[in-house]
Amino acid sequence: MTRQQLISLINANGHRYLACEEDWEAEIIEWQTLVAIFEYGMATGFEAHEYNLRAILDAVDDDSPGVPSMGCEAALTDLIERISAPEGERGIDAPELQDMLVLMETAFGRAEIRIETDDH
Repeated sequence: MTRQQLISLINANGHRYLACEEDWEAEIIEWQTLVAIFEYGMATGFEAHEYNLRAILDAVDDDSPGVPSMGCEAALTDLIERISAPEGERGIDAPELQDMLVLMETAFGRAEIRIETDDH
């Protein structure tokens, strides 16, 4: 998948996510989008040394081989938090993935919107 294809997928999934009436549907779309982002990251050389990222992305459930004891969702959440704050103690410098995660938050309607005014 190219960068542009991933961007298109994130935006399309954002529209699908916002239109969901069922929580379980939204969770599936969110998971599929995160998997696509990390698949793209792996294809462009990203490695998560403390996790078997391939096992997490291919897992059927948290009991699948290679999945850390914390589970797939918790492991990806940890990676997302560390990528989102690369200056932190355990931060991970992955600007391309960070950009895709920000795009996902925006497309899924969860980004914090700041409007600058002349007042402050």
